[in-house]
Amino acid sequence: MESWRAIGMTYLDYSSIAARNLRKALKNRSREDVKRRDVPVVKITPYKNGEPDREKTF
Repeated sequence: MESWRAIGMTYLDYSSIAARNLRKALKNRSREDVKRRDVPVVKITPYKNGEPDREKTF
């Protein structure tokens, strides 16, 4: 059994902690590059009458 599961942690929690620790371990220049790429993008497209109305990017 995976160690994260044995202590009652979800995979999402485990991967979040691993990513955070990896970012902390990076050198300053690499850390800045990662911060620029670490922007979540969510696109929402509302539909009216079965057709896309407009697209919102967050």
